Amino acid sequence: MKALFDPDSKKMDVTVAPVRALLGATYPDPDAAAAAVVSAFRLGDEGPFDGWELWKVDDTSMRTLRESVSKSFE
Repeated sequence: MKALFDPDSKKMDVTVAPVRALLGATYPDPDAAAAAVVSAFRLGDEGPFDGWELWKVDDTSMRTLRESVSKSFE
């Protein structure tokens, strides 16, 4: 799974997904995107989901989205 995060709107756009229903989808925030992924894979967990912690930055740091966003505003 890969998604692009827009720091201005907080929206997540799914760009790579093994489940067709998720590919190209836009979610209002990281929490909603995380809930959609868990639901699509039928993992049985109904949340709540902290997408800011579940989504990781796709670089060598693998920081959480929360860590990445907070560092960009320091």
